[in-house]
Amino acid sequence: MKNAASYAIGLALSLVYVSLVGVLSIQIAGLAGGAVFDLSNTLTAVTEPNAGLLQVLGIAMASGAVLWILMRRGTPGSDAQRLLRLGFGTGTLVQIAVGVALLVGRFSLLDLNQGPAKWLEGWITFGASNSAVHVVLIVTVYLIVTRRHRTGGSAQRSPA
Repeated sequence: MKNAASYAIGLALSLVYVSLVGVLSIQIAGLAGGAVFDLSNTLTAVTEPNAGLLQVLGIAMASGAVLWILMRRGTPGSDAQRLLRLGFGTGTLVQIAVGVALLVGRFSLLDLNQGPAKWLEGWITFGASNSAVHVVLIVTVYLIVTRRHRTGGSAQRSPA
């Protein structure tokens, strides 16, 4: 039961992380053009264009926090820690695939002025296309693979 909970926590962590990065990415894209979007991804105000440095810092902090959780939560080498990483990696990979499918489905050369999709669809499409999410996924896969190689078959037990 603990292992299933760890996997579910990894999936939930992935959804929260990709969505948060998506919200912040939409804010960055809007601010670059002088637009302010609310959480439903609707234009609410016009402002001076800027780089959105607070949002960039937010993405960096969220990425660091997720990596810290993936590296430190649970007993090192335990099944719970491995399943947390596996759940996060699986959830993130699925969200990237869904994000790409949504982007391809929505893309129209003549309809570029439509803006981001509403709510979760917009968050996932922007979050899934953000390179920070891709880097965190790559590090997660590395953590899963290297831990498996360290424990899989190379350690021999001595007779008790």
